Amino acid sequence: MTRRLLMDAGRVLSALLVIGAIAACDDPADPEPQEDPSQDDPPPIQLVIESPPEGAALSVSADVVLRASAQAADLGMLPDDSVFWTVDGTPLPPGRTHTIRLEAGQHQLQVLARWGTRTAQASRTVSVAGPPIGSVLWRGNWDGEPVQGRGGLSAGVDGTLYAHDFFGLWAFDPGGSDRWSFTGTTTGFEHPPTVLEDGSVVIGTEYGVAAVGPSGTMLWEYRLPDRYGSEHVHGGVAVGPDGTIYFGSENENGVVVALWPNGQERWVTLVQPADTPAYRFFPAPVIVGDTLLVLVTTHRWFVAAVDARDGAVKWRLDMRLRPGTPAPLSAPAAPAVADNGDVVVALHGSLVRVDPAGQIVWRKDYYGPLGGVPAYSNALAISGGRIYVPMGDGGLEIYDGNGARVARYGPGSANSILGGVTLGRNDVAYVLHADTLRSYAPDGTLRYATHIGGNAGTGMYYVQVPVIGADGTVYVRSTDGGIVAVADTVGPAVNAEWPTMGGGNRRLGRRH
Repeated sequence: MTRRLLMDAGRVLSALLVIGAIAACDDPADPEPQEDPSQDDPPPIQLVIESPPEGAALSVSADVVLRASAQAADLGMLPDDSVFWTVDGTPLPPGRTHTIRLEAGQHQLQVLARWGTRTAQASRTVSVAGPPIGSVLWRGNWDGEPVQGRGGLSAGVDGTLYAHDFFGLWAFDPGGSDRWSFTGTTTGFEHPPTVLEDGSVVIGTEYGVAAVGPSGTMLWEYRLPDRYGSEHVHGGVAVGPDGTIYFGSENENGVVVALWPNGQERWVTLVQPADTPAYRFFPAPVIVGDTLLVLVTTHRWFVAAVDARDGAVKWRLDMRLRPGTPAPLSAPAAPAVADNGDVVVALHGSLVRVDPAGQIVWRKDYYGPLGGVPAYSNALAISGGRIYVPMGDGGLEIYDGNGARVARYGPGSANSILGGVTLGRNDVAYVLHADTLRSYAPDGTLRYATHIGGNAGTGMYYVQVPVIGADGTVYVRSTDGGIVAVADTVGPAVNAEWPTMGGGNRRLGRRH
């Protein structure tokens, strides 16, 4: 028995010796340096942030170098793995030097050096500027191909971008990544989509109107019962405060339709006078108060108003300059609505202000090479009683409420209304013309002129206006570059006039 116990004890001892030998061969994890016990008060660590320097001008478009030196009189320079950086509370791997990118805004940089029981800390607050205003941030594509440029663009309350053209509807996040697409049996057209509060979208189509849900599935479709080609809803739709959807069509009888929010027909009105052929409506109607719709005809001679409640025709205006004037070939502009309910609209050769009773308040005539080229849909903007009118050279003319011109921004050569304008906060203006986005300060100073590519601001049947995101980014469309995001910081106006409320072209019948 005694011999057996001795053998067992020997085995246990041998096992312990083996384990000890193995442990002795392993390097200890994160060994702590040993201080010299003879030094009761060792020299402190001297820690210095060398980069970025105090007050450095940093940009989101450039690398930021973090570099620190840490040393002690008895140790010299500490090794890299004794220095620890954190950025806004997030630790980086151990090391004295790092190269990173920082987003725009303020950032808190902290560095810690440690040796045994000795530590030192340093911190620095840095500010990083965003990209230069007017610079192109990104160009949006769908499945590797540019989104067709001939189309409208809108933004929802959550920043989602909606691009619409003849082939369908696409949704993008504010950074340009795609969310979903809708290319169902109903084809689209080139106007800005109407975005509702819940993220659903209502669009005019080749046959009528369709509603698409927040995830890109069709909710319902309304088709106009007419011959092919007369059902086009080119200019898009407007949505009233109670959710009623209004639109005019290319039907030659001057068809105006109201739908309940679920797509069921509320009323249909024929607006055409007996002696007026081809009374077709191109842009989306605008809503004046809660009882009046105002529409402009395709040939830009007629303005008509109907009662939003029952579709009864209230008045018509014939604005032909002279008998026999040929019908222009491009889209008219939707009216802009002033505080008192007047509407201002660009017609063929004229800028006209009309009161809610259908009376002309004043008229400004332009005499360009073709008798005045009209603005495209949503081209006008009103703020603080002033009317902002984009001109044919990329400039702006500003009129007071009485029709007197009070300022001219940018080039002064053209005398025709052309392009599209959106107002940002404090009346900073964004004008899209041809292949260039221009921004003007409230005093008329040009803030920047950015080449967009392709033909961004004009076209026979498509509409292009800038859309302003909540962070100030400006989004536009281009025929050869899809959606283009341009850096800016101003942000949407808080009192923008309908129908370009908030720079998003949402076409809801109320202000934000």
